[in-house]
Amino acid sequence: MMAVFSVPRLTILAVAAAVVVGASPTASDATQLAASPSDIPAGRWVGLVIAADDAQCRFKDSRPIVAKTADGHVTFLWGPSNNQTVLKGDIGADGGVNVSAPMAGRDNEFTITGKFVGGTFAGEFAVSKTKCFGKVAVNAAERVTASVATKRDARKAPEASSAAAEEARFWQEIQHSTNLSDFVTYLQKYPNGIFVPLAESQMRALIARQGAPAAPGPQDALAGIDFGRYHALVIGINNYAHLPKLKTAVNDAKAVAALLEKDYGFKVRLLIDPSRTEMIDVFDDYLKTLTAKDNLLIYYAGHGWLDRATDRGYWLPVDAQEGRRSNWVSNATITDTLKSLAAKHVIVIADSCFSGTLTRAATVGLRDKNYLKRMVEKQARVAMVSGGLEPVADDAGSGNSPFAKAFMTALKANQDVIDGIQLFGDIRRPIMLDAKQTPEYSDVRNAGHDGGDFLFVRKK
Repeated sequence: MMAVFSVPRLTILAVAAAVVVGASPTASDATQLAASPSDIPAGRWVGLVIAADDAQCRFKDSRPIVAKTADGHVTFLWGPSNNQTVLKGDIGADGGVNVSAPMAGRDNEFTITGKFVGGTFAGEFAVSKTKCFGKVAVNAAERVTASVATKRDARKAPEASSAAAEEARFWQEIQHSTNLSDFVTYLQKYPNGIFVPLAESQMRALIARQGAPAAPGPQDALAGIDFGRYHALVIGINNYAHLPKLKTAVNDAKAVAALLEKDYGFKVRLLIDPSRTEMIDVFDDYLKTLTAKDNLLIYYAGHGWLDRATDRGYWLPVDAQEGRRSNWVSNATITDTLKSLAAKHVIVIADSCFSGTLTRAATVGLRDKNYLKRMVEKQARVAMVSGGLEPVADDAGSGNSPFAKAFMTALKANQDVIDGIQLFGDIRRPIMLDAKQTPEYSDVRNAGHDGGDFLFVRKK
């Protein structure tokens, strides 16, 4: 029996021998996810106010903020004690907050909106006249954030939940790291964590400080580097014979293929609504023809299935049927193909449920003037996926999925060379804002990854 999920591009879960389509959360499930005033711990919360990169703010770093909760009310205290902005208001039935107050000592209005969920408050702030804006995050367990936010006026805090405490310990270990992969790992482990804005800020700072290849630089940085030939297999499936049809997968595939060919010089093979046989035949063609001088990108837009009993994911060709694996393409098949390919660099980009059983934690080396040369020399088997073990959206209202839209926007903005980890950093936040899904980027398990990364080189 099949129940169609409310998001068109489906994640379908197979439990033991039965395969069913994931159903959308019920109203009662949603109620359990949201906080209510009675669920919100009373007491003192500590966190951060973080200005957006392009905001017109007088501060660009993070600033501490304190929240006090009691009896369905909240008070935010921001700024130094001798010039403090105080915002007071009610906590809504769903945990929502919308409070405003004049800024202390300035002719300006400070507004905070957001929601309490579990032991955290996450939201946004805005300053009216100066158009300063950004993120606000606070946590009920003061010891979780005090080391980052402020050590002055610290008091003994309530005990943190084990999950929050674990996140705090992890953050304290990496917050001063110069290794980009530490922050990528944090974002993958805690996509909605309280330190997400700081992790993203640290990533951007490291990329800028270490000489990111995407930034315009001297041409001699690229001199003498042979990036090799670029190939792309782009797959888009809308018209399923036995499963719910999709709306934008084919549009996404055609648009991605055109962009890669025109702006990046890829030799593209475009498969529209292919069968399993057609997909495997193309894999075999690449096994015969590609060499160590080649780079291969595989882009898949279509339905994805996960067998939880075996922890194995599948792509679903146009002829796939529910409960019949004969026409599915397993991640084992894909991994074996990646391992057998002679190509130096291979990236799998999947706009479907895929990452949970394909990828593992990413590692990224120090970015210096020789970074590109090292990446070219080392073998790469990496994957960028539109979501974890979750449904992903089929339409962003623009004729493309949220993932495809962000992916193409980032590639169009690049004017030089951008690697996979930077591309992931550029698309992650827009996708999370545009749809309820969290993209992931990592090397592929058991496929021969050796520390390299896929490099997108813009045509001159």
